[in-house]
This record gives sequence, C-alpha cells and structure tokens, in this order.
Amino acid sequence: MARVLVESPVLAVRGDSKWKTLGELVADAKSRPKGITVGNSGVGSHTHISSVALFKAAGAEVVDVPFGAAQVVPSLLGGQVDAVLQLPAALSSHVKSGQVRLLAALVPARDPVLPSVPTAREQGLDVSLEAWRGIAVPKDTPKPVIAILETAIKKTAESAEFSRACEKLGVHPAFMPAEEFGILIAKEDVELARIMQLIGLKK
Repeated sequence: MARVLVESPVLAVRGDSKWKTLGELVADAKSRPKGITVGNSGVGSHTHISSVALFKAAGAEVVDVPFGAAQVVPSLLGGQVDAVLQLPAALSSHVKSGQVRLLAALVPARDPVLPSVPTAREQGLDVSLEAWRGIAVPKDTPKPVIAILETAIKKTAESAEFSRACEKLGVHPAFMPAEEFGILIAKEDVELARIMQLIGLKK
C-alpha cells in the first residue's frame, strides 16, 4: 500500500576481524573455496539472495549459513560464522560499539546514513540490492480506505520523529504512495526472479 523506508544490505565482520575491506575478504575466499562462512536470515531471504549474488559476482565460493533473523548477529559475535550479510538495523548498536565492522553496502550509491561504508560497486563488484519496507492491506480493501491510510502513513514517514528513529537504526525514510509502490513491487519481482534463477535459487 505504501513504502515507508529503505535499507542498505551490508556485509559485516567482527570488529577484530583480519579483513578490513571487501577486497581482502574476497581474495581470501578465492584462495580458500568454501573456507569462509557467511550468515544470512534464512534460505531465500533478501540477505541470502544478496550474499549469493555478491560472492557469485566476485567469483568466490563461500558457505552460506541460514539462521532465524534473531540468530544472525549473535552467531557473528560468537564466532559461529566469519561474516554476515544483514540489514543495518540489526547491526547498528554493534557497529557503534566497535564489535562489528561493515565492509560494503549493496546499494547503487553510498548511503548518507552510512557515509563511511563504501558500496560494493565502489570496490569493483556491480551488486546492488537495496531493501525496502512497506505497509500492505488486503487486496480487496476499498480505495477510499487506502487513501486515508496512505495519507496517515505519509504524515508519519515524513515526520521528524520518524526520521530520528530511522537515523538511529541506520535506515532512512522513503515514502512512496500506493500506486507507485505497486509498480515498483511488480518491477522488482521480475528482477528478483531473474536473479534467483541466475544464482541457482527457484522462485
């Protein structure tokens, strides 16, 4: 019904990791096929697809490890995996404390919310899979009801309070009305199917 924010999928390692850049991790992964483990939020999730696409573009083989969303970051901190592909909100407090280091953001251009994090494209890998969050209603919801809800969502998404909350989580507001959002979803669904086939996942 309406998009409210967008997030930048990021590749992260522990703060004490030997890898300081995406290039270093990729080089190590190439020298040790399937020797590096990368956690994600479950098979077929946005973070899983992003991870597979990233390392496929790099020509490196890693072991993708699916977790329940709440387990991904603790598994990185606990050393069960070497890296994670995750969304910023789950990592923000750990990045601020120095427990986690972000190596790359998988977005078209550097995210203003994450100004110190280079994109994968900046580092030679043309992978961009921005994530969005939105609000939906049942398909048969009357248009007047949708219009009322859309107005309320727009007001919230454009408020200073919402903007401050987004900043704390490392995401940013990006309101999009229902009609445009529907077009975006349809377009990205086609692209997602293409990517999933390309990387060997069915949709």
